[in-house]
Amino acid sequence: MYGLEAVYNDVNSTGTDRRYYHRKYCSGAYSLIHVNLVLLCCIPDMLAWVNQKVTLQAGARYNYFNQQNDFDTTFYHFPFTSMEINSGALTGSLGLIYKPLMPWTISTNFSTGFRAPNVDDAGRF
Repeated sequence: MYGLEAVYNDVNSTGTDRRYYHRKYCSGAYSLIHVNLVLLCCIPDMLAWVNQKVTLQAGARYNYFNQQNDFDTTFYHFPFTSMEINSGALTGSLGLIYKPLMPWTISTNFSTGFRAPNVDDAGRF
């Protein structure tokens, strides 16, 4: 196994309007008030030497993603007060390293990718 990763974010949001002509603050419009974000992943990796000149490399990564959003309906009258995204994705890579003559190296790599949505992707209006 190459590695493990864990991320936890707990985000709170508020809004404030400043009335310049009255020089005072009041409650402002905001939609997203609380977010819990969990991201977990496991990253196995493997190297295989075919011979002295050729090496194969393979890797994988599984991402688990959970985001829970709570919304305020004071200023925006949404038909909902919460939202949850619970998802996972498996990504991988495969590479070939070829060393024809010293110091030359020719390599190629093919891979897939995944980006978990962040707070603004899922909860901003």
